[in-house]
Amino acid sequence: MFRGNTNCNGSGGYNNTPSTNMNDMHSNFTVSKLIESCTTITGGFVTDTLVVGDTTVESMKIGILNVDAAQNIIGLGYGETNSAFISLTEALVNAGAIKSSAFSMHMEDPIHPASTEVS
Repeated sequence: MFRGNTNCNGSGGYNNTPSTNMNDMHSNFTVSKLIESCTTITGGFVTDTLVVGDTTVESMKIGILNVDAAQNIIGLGYGETNSAFISLTEALVNAGAIKSSAFSMHMEDPIHPASTEVS
């Protein structure tokens, strides 16, 4: 998720202002080459209440990037064994919203739809 997203007309970015449950974990990170226009991006972790449809996940750990961007990123993946980190898909399973943490992705380059490579 991006903090301070100003390019989406109020949708898609993370805004902690209305949240009464956001907790800054004071844990920072750096990501390299995630976005073509930025070589290095910094961010930090927070916990907050996440609502997906009718499902509410309390104290979800969320990584927030400190950059404005038109598109957001949501990390999907499997959690690690014996880890305090719970992935989004695992949190949705635990909340009873979905039956399995398995997922699939369709990746297509919107500029070159016939291309088999996503850039």
